Amino acid sequence: WVPGFKVIKYHGSAKERERLRKGWTAEGSFHICLASYSTVVHDRNIFKRRAWGFLILDEAHNIKNWKSQNW
Repeated sequence: WVPGFKVIKYHGSAKERERLRKGWTAEGSFHICLASYSTVVHDRNIFKRRAWGFLILDEAHNIKNWKSQNW
């Protein structure tokens, strides 16, 4: 699809995710970050530290009800 893009598969234990984050705020460190909704919510304070251009959510069932706790 885009072979020139750098992709991070953001998953694993807290220690593994910490290792993945080393240097990730540097420009050009990656183009795409793949993560589950629950992992992003769990690490939300860390995800807020980086400016994101786009968010593509393939787990819309987690946020479809604006009255739900997940919203």
